[in-house]
Amino acid sequence: QSETTGLQEYYIFDKDNAEFLKKIDTRWRKTILSNKVFVLSNETLDRLKKHCHLDKFNEISQSSHIEEIKSKINRSLDWFLKATLEKDQTDEVISLFISLETLLSTSQDYLASHTDDMAENIAIMLTTDPEDRYKYKRTFKDKVYPLRNKIMHLGQIFSGDRDYSNLGELRTYVVWSTLGILNR
Repeated sequence: QSETTGLQEYYIFDKDNAEFLKKIDTRWRKTILSNKVFVLSNETLDRLKKHCHLDKFNEISQSSHIEEIKSKINRSLDWFLKATLEKDQTDEVISLFISLETLLSTSQDYLASHTDDMAENIAIMLTTDPEDRYKYKRTFKDKVYPLRNKIMHLGQIFSGDRDYSNLGELRTYVVWSTLGILNR
């Protein structure tokens, strides 16, 4: 049995037929076209585009006048993909934090609190309600960010139920922050 490496599934579509989508399974050393075909209706595709801001993503990706945000999104997505491919959860946490920091860091002012800035930016991306923003900021600063420090500054490894909960929060922050930026 061969060991799997890299992303396992790719999809191809026909640009002239929005309802055509084919899955490519690359789990084994040779590439095999799957016998399963997924068909998206126009309604489903429209809902995905709206919910995931795909048109805005495409606009940003193809734009030449907003290089900074385009670069931030691309780098963040690269690190997010790396995180999803990680077998070691300690390395996954590191990659997710790099993804989040790449996306939401705003300045290189060494006198500013990096943690406060990140917490504020996450809260802004996740909700407009002031009370909910405060809760997200507290959760990030009190629970999630300490996981980063435990791993990156103290050399500890990922472990336990508490870390799993914080890892889930961290994934959510990256995804919803990306969607928040695309929405704006």
